[in-house]
Parts: sequence; structure tokens; C-alpha cells
Amino acid sequence: MLRKRKLIFSGPGQRAKARNAKWTVSGDGVDVLHGRDPEVMWSLMEQIKPRRAVLSWLTPGKPLFGLPYYFDGLPWLTIVDDLDPAAAGPDSFDGYSLEWWATRAGPIAIDAATPTVSFYERLGSLAAEGRLVLIVQTVEARRLPWHEYFVSVRPPGTPTIMMHHLKNPRPDGPKQVTRIGGLYDDFVSDRPFLTSSNADPGRPS
Repeated sequence: MLRKRKLIFSGPGQRAKARNAKWTVSGDGVDVLHGRDPEVMWSLMEQIKPRRAVLSWLTPGKPLFGLPYYFDGLPWLTIVDDLDPAAAGPDSFDGYSLEWWATRAGPIAIDAATPTVSFYERLGSLAAEGRLVLIVQTVEARRLPWHEYFVSVRPPGTPTIMMHHLKNPRPDGPKQVTRIGGLYDDFVSDRPFLTSSNADPGRPS
């Protein structure tokens, strides 16, 4: 089990430090990180550190689109903070900013459960591989509306890995599960859960 490490921040929206490691954080990331489980965030950052991936945060009503020129060419991972008290789904966010990130991402994760180390390690490893990753942190009531939003803005035929992290609706098994599929797959029914090894990242969804 990972030991919890204290995250130390310096400079608003610039860099987050954990011991001697540094990660690039843009947007309102410093403020948001203070409200997140440090063990989960540490596991994410440890994955993206070798590739210097950019970690960005999109908060309600505030524009954040594109990357500063000195970050061009780096992989990125952006977290949409739909857990903010002012958030109420996709319409709460600056439309241009949200669509900018939503149409460029490869893997898209909708986290509607308690964030776990294993899930965020997986997302961080995807960014470390050079993929552009978008994560929506939300609640179960808004999980499917977020999926519908991505269906509405993603260009037809764009290869997409969709990941839903949710509480297990079945009485047995783990408390939280991850469903992985394509943009047009069924994330409503009680179909068998897929694993990342079953999903084809290059398959148009």
C-alpha cells in the first residue's frame, strides 16, 4: 500500500511539488489539488512525471483552452471539476474551453465514484504513453449526461476510449467498477464489465 505523501505547492497555477519531484500544473490546479486525496493525486503524478505531461484543471465558468506555447508537444491530462459547488454538468463550464479539450482527447474518463489509486494510475499511464487524456470528476446523477455531451461534440469516426468509473450496481463484487468501451457503447445496462485489455484504443467508436 502506498504511503500518503504531502503535496507542496508554490506559485498559483504554476507548479506542484512533492519532495524533489516536479510536475507542470496549469489553470486553477493548485487550489483544486488541495481538495483532492493526496495519495490518489500522487499516484497520478508519478505516472506522468517521466513524460513531463501537463496537468490542467477546468473549473466552472472559467475559460481554459489550448496550452501555452512552451508546453506545445507535451502530452496532457485535463481534469474537469464537476464536483465544484458551482458545477451542475457540462453547461456549467465555458463552452469553447470544454469543447476544445473534449474534441482533442483520446481516452475520456468519467469518474462518478470515489477516486482510487489504481484507476488514476491507469489514467496517468495513458498520458505517459503520449495520449491526450480527459477526466471528468462528477457524481452518478450526471455521469450519463456527460457521456451524452461527448457523443454530441466528438467528430464522427474519431477513435475514442470511454471509461466510466462508478459504484458497483450489483450486490456482489468490488464496491467500485470501471466500464470501458467506445463512444456509442451502452453504459446504462448491466452488461458485463470490460477491462482495458478488452478495449481496442484504435477502434472508431
